[in-house]
Amino acid sequence: MARFYASVQGNRGQATRTGTKKSGINGHIRGWKVGAQVSVEDWAGQDQVSVRITGGSHGGPTAEIFRGTQKDYEKLLITGPDPMTGLSIDRSIDRSSNTQYGDIK
Repeated sequence: MARFYASVQGNRGQATRTGTKKSGINGHIRGWKVGAQVSVEDWAGQDQVSVRITGGSHGGPTAEIFRGTQKDYEKLLITGPDPMTGLSIDRSIDRSSNTQYGDIK
């Protein structure tokens, strides 16, 4: 039975894939010189996500910008720096509308 689900959209329509606890799931979306790789796998019974920025189709260095479980993600949303700018952001999560908002410090 599938535990993980992925979808991509391109000029030939949408494609979906599933992954199991054993296989996990991984995707790499890229241009010529920059890309993003996301993988989800089982880690001690929890879903663990890894997000990396890559050198795209040309290769080059890869930088992991996040690896963690739901608990790590929620902590990052509330207290962590913005991964793109490095600026400290005081974030709040409005669970009633499933949105987040914050002020840059």
